[in-house]
Amino acid sequence: MRFSTALTGELADSLEIAGVTVMPLTKSGHIAYEPKDSYSKKTDLGALLHIYIRNISGRDISPQVTFNGKTAGELIDLADNTVSWANTPDTRANRKYDKERPNADEFKNFIPLTTHIPAGAVDCYSINICDAKLLYGGIDFAVTADGKSASAKLYGDYPYVSVSRLMWRSTTGRRCYPDEVLYYIDNRSSTEAVVNSVRFYDGTDAYSLHYWNEADEKIASINNAGPVAAKQPACGTVRFRQPLAFKEYLVEFSITHNGRTYSIFQKTRPLVHSFDISVGWAGGDLKNESYIKAVSSMHFNTVIGAFGSDYYLRSAEFRQQYPIKIFGYNEGGRVGPEMQIENGVVTVYALDDIHAALPFGEPQLNDNAENFQPMRVFNKLLMYRNAPYATNITLSHEPSFYRYAGLSDLNHYDAYRVVAPFSDAWYLYFGYASREKYATYWGAPLETTGDYMRTLAKLNEPNPVAAWTQGANTWSGVKRFTKDPQYYYSPNPFELRIQAYENVANGAASLYWFNINTGDLLFHRPGARETLYVNRELSVVKDYLAHQVPYFYQRANNYDLNLNMGSDYALLYVTDLNYAAKDSMYQYKGVRPGQRFTFEVPAYLSAARSVVKVTKDGVAPVSGVAFEGNKLTLTDSVDATALYVLGGADIYDVLSAKYGEVIARETFNILDNESDYRQLQADAGYSDANPYVPDTYIEQSTPQIQLAYALAGFVIHPLEKMLTVLAALVYRIGRPLL
Repeated sequence: MRFSTALTGELADSLEIAGVTVMPLTKSGHIAYEPKDSYSKKTDLGALLHIYIRNISGRDISPQVTFNGKTAGELIDLADNTVSWANTPDTRANRKYDKERPNADEFKNFIPLTTHIPAGAVDCYSINICDAKLLYGGIDFAVTADGKSASAKLYGDYPYVSVSRLMWRSTTGRRCYPDEVLYYIDNRSSTEAVVNSVRFYDGTDAYSLHYWNEADEKIASINNAGPVAAKQPACGTVRFRQPLAFKEYLVEFSITHNGRTYSIFQKTRPLVHSFDISVGWAGGDLKNESYIKAVSSMHFNTVIGAFGSDYYLRSAEFRQQYPIKIFGYNEGGRVGPEMQIENGVVTVYALDDIHAALPFGEPQLNDNAENFQPMRVFNKLLMYRNAPYATNITLSHEPSFYRYAGLSDLNHYDAYRVVAPFSDAWYLYFGYASREKYATYWGAPLETTGDYMRTLAKLNEPNPVAAWTQGANTWSGVKRFTKDPQYYYSPNPFELRIQAYENVANGAASLYWFNINTGDLLFHRPGARETLYVNRELSVVKDYLAHQVPYFYQRANNYDLNLNMGSDYALLYVTDLNYAAKDSMYQYKGVRPGQRFTFEVPAYLSAARSVVKVTKDGVAPVSGVAFEGNKLTLTDSVDATALYVLGGADIYDVLSAKYGEVIARETFNILDNESDYRQLQADAGYSDANPYVPDTYIEQSTPQIQLAYALAGFVIHPLEKMLTVLAALVYRIGRPLL
């Protein structure tokens, strides 16, 4: 591995490179895309570089920087997609990157970042280099200021030791008082690495002041990760003397590896995350008390559109029993430790009631050379640098996620696998044809949600990520040409469960179901029931999910195996991919009894030796678990998905008690209690005589549907099977040409 060099030249006595943090760009290579999509076709990806510059002079300095003789802005302007976004002195001053979208005023309060570095302070210049060719021989990095200059060589080589995750916690249990950060060091090399020390740098009170100053006095104690064994992760904690103010901070890790001592810096905001489950865009439904009770009893706790709703004017007792968080917080709102109401209006929202802000929609849908979408996202999110809640942007197309690497506190994506709007090219999934998972106009393989999630998690380090997952939203039900009632609706329960588990198993720290409105609960009862079961299982372990970090993934015997690590526990997942395309949907082939599953476990969890399984029906100890070295093997019969927890001797008692609490919250049961169902139905203005029916649905007994059944049996399904065989035959030839 090549390390970036020190600055040399006249300016080297005033400025120094304190560290260069490298995050390699990545993508799965499994997601199909249109051949005309130039961003997605790029395969030789570069890296996101964070260059930390310290002012070692006794005066303020305002540098300018270039990369191979070009400013970052000039590299962004190139047509070959060399650089997608940058935070450098020239881009901070270039106002073309914060131009308004049509009919929008998102930058009306925007203040560009400062470019001066006060004496003794540290600034960070970032550049997302999408094309590895720029990094092959290193980058000639030049700094000029006050008529002087200095230069260095920057490298973006794969970092074998990295800080992979920073997770904030509060010893008070309140998000408004963050006072501890959990950090993970990942050593992917073949030799031991040592964490010598951890240092802390204070941010500024105004988001536009972009520099940091040393503030080690804020640290109360450090539980050092210590020596990090070869090819192993390790975790440690930093406890602060008092809760931190909400701003952007720096953490510096001094590492010794292979005889060399150097620093790894990471920017971080003290945001205490919880695992939240959202119904998506359903703010209008909060007007009905029965809807709030129904979704809360199904373990949803977050709604887009909750901001400004009457929900927060209901009694404290009601809100405590049926808690709802705001997803999509308005930047103009006021936030405090407790909610305040004046004259029947919420004037201050409690931070504990806010999930995240949604500042910038789906930027990939309009990403082209003229719009500079990654730069515009960067500038928009700058206004939230000192906000007490996370920023959240929605990505949609995995092959070009890399263009938005490192931009958000809680990046997420939406990409549904069956009968839904889609951003990839489903009909090009030739590689799945031989496994009976052909994709035509109605869907792509369910497990590709895992591909999306794994890529997103790597590109957003050291921050957590979230995911939209396909909900029981009666998506185009008429395309389900089958007479089996359980499959009338799209997606079916199996499709819902697999997509949700692929997301969570691959690192989602929150889950957003798209979308669960009143009508969907009334109409799509099979899907609603499966959603309840999934949410119930995840709610039992939600405190663990909030801080899970992906560690192990393997596809074996048509199962996806995942292990995500925590401070003193691990979450283990098995997702059964034993399904086939049948009748224009994906159908499960059934349980395979007595299967053996082996997971790699981090060495630092050697004291954790108890395993329990969490299902919709309860928590059960898992017997016969074998530990050998850093591997754990268990035998089980998995029904579509399985969730296990590895922990201490008390893990069964802890999670059994938690399961009891979760079940106790299911007080308004529209699935099994007919009076609750009818209350929800009546409050929405429907009845048995006037039932809710989605626009996409046509009664199964109508002549056109009966004709569709006939055509499906004799034309559509045979044609799909024929296309599967054809796709399998052309795969070896066709895929390279695409």
